[in-house]
This record gives sequence, C-alpha cells and structure tokens, in this order.
Amino acid sequence: FDTDTSHTTTTYSATQAVGKGDFVVANNEELVTNGTFDTDTSGWTDIQTSANKVRDTSIFIDGGIKITTNGSADSVVGQAISNLVIGVDYTVTCNAYVPSTNSVSNVATISLRNSTPAISADSAQTNSEDVVQTLSISFTAASTTENLYLAILDREIAWGSSGDVAYFDNISVTLCHDIVQAIQDAPSGTSLANATYFQNVSTD
Repeated sequence: FDTDTSHTTTTYSATQAVGKGDFVVANNEELVTNGTFDTDTSGWTDIQTSANKVRDTSIFIDGGIKITTNGSADSVVGQAISNLVIGVDYTVTCNAYVPSTNSVSNVATISLRNSTPAISADSAQTNSEDVVQTLSISFTAASTTENLYLAILDREIAWGSSGDVAYFDNISVTLCHDIVQAIQDAPSGTSLANATYFQNVSTD
C-alpha cells in the first residue's frame, strides 16, 4: 500500500494532508537508552542504594545487567523514557532471569511509573527460575516521560532478601502500532493518535 514514511515518534503527526484510506507509517524508534548493555550499564540509575548494578555476561553472553539487593526495600534500578506521545500505545519488552538459589522466588520485575513497583499495575515479573523469560507490558502514555524500573521484587509479596539477584537484557520501549490508516481526510499536523481521523493497522 502507499505510505507516507516521513513521520517520527517524537511528533507522531501527519506531515502533510492525508486522504481517506491512505496509510501512514511512523518511525518506530527505540526509546530505551542502552537496553542491551553491550559495554556497560550507562543510562541506568540506582533508585535506592539497596540495589547494586553491574554489567554481566554469565547469563546473557553479549552483556546484560545484574542487580543484587542488600535486602532493603526498593531495590530498584531505573531510567526515564522520553519522547513519548500522550495517548499513544507503547510496548515494553525485556529478557529476564532469576536463579533458584535466591531466597525469594521470581524476583525479576519490570515496572512503569512507580518507584514502588509492588503497587504498579503496569508491571510484569518472572514466573519461572533458572530459565530466561520474555516479559512484556503494554501501556498508554499519560505524559511525555515515563519512568521504567527494574526491581528485585515478587510483586505484592516481598522484596528480595540480601544477596538475591536478577538479570535483565534486551530492554525495549517501542510503539505498539507504527502504521495507521486515515478513515477520513486528515489535515497536515493531525496527530496519528486522533481516532477521529486514523485507525491502527494490525501488522500480524
């Protein structure tokens, strides 16, 4: 189909008039800084001193982040995700691993918005040990910046005990839908999230 490929996620709007039935492709750029930990853990901040982060290759051979807790609450590492468009849907994905030697089970949690992920609805955690799992969250941006957290936490049950570890890699935040179709003529500058003018197109 015909597409206008000049759009970016930072504006997520039509750069020219779009006719009814036409398709628009938005630039689905990666919004996470250093989500693959190829050389270091730059871009990620210890939210509390109870979390210690290092680059590690024991689980993810090309590099991942290993977080160790001293047993205190709020063992969290985080990053602010910018250039979001309010009202637009995004997907968070990552690979996570926890060993069965931890005192608390399944403590690898990824969470949005809240520095206390135990009460965050936008979160996901591992449900098996000694195996790499893919975690995923879908969310609608409520602001142009959202906080993304990696935590050593069994949600709503317990923070990890001293010495417990969690491993993460391939952390990503991208658009849920990068192709839309105009359902009526849309003037230049119209947000691609405006449901009066555009509908999402499934790429499955």
